[in-house]
Amino acid sequence: MELLTPNEVTQILKITKRTLYHYIKQGIIPYVRLQKRIRFRKEDIDQFIQNRLSRNPEVDDIVVTIKRKIQKALKES
Repeated sequence: MELLTPNEVTQILKITKRTLYHYIKQGIIPYVRLQKRIRFRKEDIDQFIQNRLSRNPEVDDIVVTIKRKIQKALKES
């Protein structure tokens, strides 16, 4: 199990420490407390990122339909 420091997490997520501690307070990002230090499991950070990459299939279908209509209109003109 790889543990990350708050500085490493802020660099990975491209966020400020203030935002990171807000996420901690809101329970958005899980953490581990080792004595007085806060650490983050790499798996938890990877999952946090993956959850935010979720796509909406309905929106994807609409985008594909619009792209096809545009391509068809361009071919006809």
